[in-house]
Amino acid sequence: MNHHRIALQWIAHINIFSILSIIISILAFSIGFYAFGKIKKTRSSFLLLCLCITIGIWVFASSFIFIADPETSVWFWYYFQSFGFVPMWPILIHFFVSIAELDSTKGKRIRIGTYQLYLNGMTAFIAAQYAVAIVLHSAILLGYAEPRLYEMTPLGLRDTPAMHRPWVQFFTFMNLLWYAEGITLVTLFWIRAHRKNSSLDRRKQSEVITITGIVFGGITLTLNIILPMFGLPIPAFGSIFIGIWILCIAYAVSKYNFGAQDEQVIGQKAFDITDEPMAVSDTELNLLFFNRAFINSFGDPKAMGKLRIYDLFEPSDKKLVPADFRTDGIIPSLRIINPAGQKRVINLQTSCIYSENLLDRIFFVFSDVTEIAHQKEMLEYLVAERTAEINRQLAITEKYTRPSLVQVIQSGGDPTDFVPSSDELVIMFIDIRDFTLMSEKLSSSDTVKLLNSYFTCMNECIIKEHGEIDKLIGDAIMALFSNADNAVHAAINMIYKLQFFNESQKIVNSTIRNGIGINFGHVTRGNIGSKEKLDYTVIGDSVNAASRFESLTKRYGLPVVLSEEVISQLKHCYKIRFLDKVVVKGREQATSLYEVFDFNPSNLIDIKIRNQSELDQAFEAYTKGDFEAALNIYRPLNERYGTLDPLLGFYERRSLELLALQKLGKLERWSGIYQFTDK
Repeated sequence: MNHHRIALQWIAHINIFSILSIIISILAFSIGFYAFGKIKKTRSSFLLLCLCITIGIWVFASSFIFIADPETSVWFWYYFQSFGFVPMWPILIHFFVSIAELDSTKGKRIRIGTYQLYLNGMTAFIAAQYAVAIVLHSAILLGYAEPRLYEMTPLGLRDTPAMHRPWVQFFTFMNLLWYAEGITLVTLFWIRAHRKNSSLDRRKQSEVITITGIVFGGITLTLNIILPMFGLPIPAFGSIFIGIWILCIAYAVSKYNFGAQDEQVIGQKAFDITDEPMAVSDTELNLLFFNRAFINSFGDPKAMGKLRIYDLFEPSDKKLVPADFRTDGIIPSLRIINPAGQKRVINLQTSCIYSENLLDRIFFVFSDVTEIAHQKEMLEYLVAERTAEINRQLAITEKYTRPSLVQVIQSGGDPTDFVPSSDELVIMFIDIRDFTLMSEKLSSSDTVKLLNSYFTCMNECIIKEHGEIDKLIGDAIMALFSNADNAVHAAINMIYKLQFFNESQKIVNSTIRNGIGINFGHVTRGNIGSKEKLDYTVIGDSVNAASRFESLTKRYGLPVVLSEEVISQLKHCYKIRFLDKVVVKGREQATSLYEVFDFNPSNLIDIKIRNQSELDQAFEAYTKGDFEAALNIYRPLNERYGTLDPLLGFYERRSLELLALQKLGKLERWSGIYQFTDK
């Protein structure tokens, strides 16, 4: 009970400052590690992490000081707090020196083992901060600078400084000095961040850090140092506000990607040593930077009084406006006079640099194309004439072969040099059902017209889904896809397109139907044929199987059949159901087949989904050889839905066929896998 009473008494003393302090300390630790993990690992980011850790310790200990016993436990938390409060100041000073880039001067190099140290005035200044902090912390731990006493106030405990002690006086003085140093460094950071050539990100960082620092730092100084000196009954809860400030610093650092100075230095070096003239302007097109190659090529703009980018160029027939320079792209054939008085033709490449979706800088690259410009004028007519003829020939060729081969030829390649290769592709076969009987009733011209109209519809679906038409075989199409989802989308769109095609075509009276078989697997890609005639195509067992699956659409009475290999490659969801497990002619391996039926009317989709569990039961009985049990399911389903779903009648007929063989003793070793002996 004593433990419970103590816990209840402790909870009863919790106040708003304790709760806020605990929350801010947790946020300080969390955001410190978050910012360190997000931004570039530099000295600034490491100092920020240390800063968040020390302030977290300080604020966490403060949460217990507010509610501690003034005679006993408060002193433990006072010493614990010192491990955060005292180291925080030199780390904070060091951090601001780093982000204000006041330590960029190397100074004298000192080697200590394998480590190199550069000694200068700023290094000594930072070292002095850490040395003073160590001395002060030692004095606190030895009891020389501890408060005179802690008093209970309505808002919590407050400390009364022992101002008569020299160490307390020195401690108070150093806090005031550190605050003054911090204000000075924050101001310097603001000034340097708002220089004309500073980035928008850097300005925003300085605004967040400086404004919040002055406000929250001033509140902390008043609450923790000044008011206790006058004995006012207010707890020293300024740690809450300094904790909020550190959170604001971490926010600014991670939000605006500060600390990645290594890339800036590398970029500046590359900018300086490149042989290509480059320049950077602000949003008003005032030149901020230009490299040595720029000065060598065009002279020093400042010396020539040309302070804006468009002042560099000679007036021409081009009506350029400032907006032209604020757009990513290339401004061709601008004329500029070099230091030798020669007119040069320049292609100006512009690249806009944004920060927070706001235009910050514009980067310019100057390419001297004077010689090319002269040659261009001489060659333009010949090139245009030759290009037109080549394009005419390629456009005709593209209609008779693959577009990808034409692209190879256009790029200067030779498809006949292609080395056979192995690849994994999705193969699709599409064939018109009963086209031979249909074409017997048509004239030759109507047959060609019908096929051309049909192929136009189907080929559009293939090309739209990034497929490639390998070949047209009579009324069949062989197509290749690198992505299974594209192939399935194309098949679904083909069924929809075929419906519209049947409504619009007037050549035949009957409805045209097709079957689509899709497979995925290894193929051999290469030139097949002889030196007189080559066909760049794919061959292999997967190709043959895709053709067999297309033929099976007639057996099942369904328009689209997919193999299990295709199903395993799909990343999107479709309406798919299992059809059969078969061995097609020419293969020894069994394959599971599936139907995609997204294109079915909504009522048929509902029927197929509703009947799926019964079909699974029927196929399980079918697989076990219990054909009578399978028929007891297939037959009623077929009687009810057979006119809409041909698969039900197919399985009723097959079950009857296999049951008859079973009764005659001609069905041995049945495993549920049906073997087709014809194509």
